[in-house]
Amino acid sequence: MLPVVFLLGAVTLSRFDQWIQSDDRKSLFRWVAALLAGWLLFSMIHVQDSQQTVESDLVREAVTAARAGDWPAAAEQYRKAISAHPDRTDLYGPLGLVLMDGGRPEEAAAAFQQALDHGHRLAIFYLGLGRAQFSMNQIEEAKAAFRSAVALDDELLAGHLFLGEILLNEVKLQEAEHAFLRALEIDPEQGEARVGLGFVYVRLGRYGEAEKLFVEVLQRNPRHLDAQRGLRVVQRIYRRQTDGS
Repeated sequence: MLPVVFLLGAVTLSRFDQWIQSDDRKSLFRWVAALLAGWLLFSMIHVQDSQQTVESDLVREAVTAARAGDWPAAAEQYRKAISAHPDRTDLYGPLGLVLMDGGRPEEAAAAFQQALDHGHRLAIFYLGLGRAQFSMNQIEEAKAAFRSAVALDDELLAGHLFLGEILLNEVKLQEAEHAFLRALEIDPEQGEARVGLGFVYVRLGRYGEAEKLFVEVLQRNPRHLDAQRGLRVVQRIYRRQTDGS
């Protein structure tokens, strides 16, 4: 199993390094995508090195294709492995992952749903399903999937981040605050959770707390565009208050 794990682990870490430095508004979702990739690849590939079977060969081919960024080929090999060994329904999870990375969210959602329907009711599969649904603008369905993910695993950082982002956009501020605070309990250094919480506090009129959070993020990453935008919002509010006094 180790060669497969390390092979995909190298891919995941490489993509994580690229995505975590992204400055666009979708940085949170790219970060979550990298995190999800890590969980699925490390947790769901069960190939024993001593087993020279068609199944393990197909999965290794899928791994090799994924490492090269050839998502269609990886998906094809996972499908062949599932077809050859229908009992390996857990492979619908990594299949969903490579379908998402290949820009096929509808098929990815179906794959994750297959894993869940076959009894693999794992938090990471709900997270993958929610990610696919969110990308298709199925917000209510995605929110339900993320709630299921964190209900199964309250330590699932990405689930709280996604849920907080949706709740913030829906102006459900108390729930969003809870989600981002929980994310910070799990990882006190999490910048995206600080930014999300900062925008919650802006909407609640707690400008000093929001400013502190944005500044903390910018001290670690001066190029973080969302933190820059949040700080500008707070500064404009302060200027209006000063001008109106």
